[in-house]
Amino acid sequence: MKHKKSLIGATICIISGICLGAIGAHSLEPILSKTALESFKTGVNYQIYHGLSILILFLLAEQLKTNLIWSIRFMFIGIICFSGSIYLLALKSLIGLESLTSILGPVTPIGGLSLIIAWVIFLVVLLRLKK
Repeated sequence: MKHKKSLIGATICIISGICLGAIGAHSLEPILSKTALESFKTGVNYQIYHGLSILILFLLAEQLKTNLIWSIRFMFIGIICFSGSIYLLALKSLIGLESLTSILGPVTPIGGLSLIIAWVIFLVVLLRLKK
């Protein structure tokens, strides 16, 4: 299989997103502020949605006979930066990362921008497809 590692990575994103969602709902709710918990849930949602999107993009790439690897790469970067930084920011007081807030804070929008770039690349590929 040509993209086995990336497909495994997308599947791990989905599985870990589900697990983190369960942890957030059952273990973190009593100890995080409402704002931190909502941020954590946002990270989970984006991780799962984009993990599923990566799987769909691989299927579409084969169906459309086009290359979507850059869109997929930017989605992976976006998941790591966006969701990862949100998790760390939400949990910073629990895991002693308060001092890294000034570093982690700017990583979140970089991750969001990476996700937007991924979708723009996909749109450009679709617009260039011949009928």
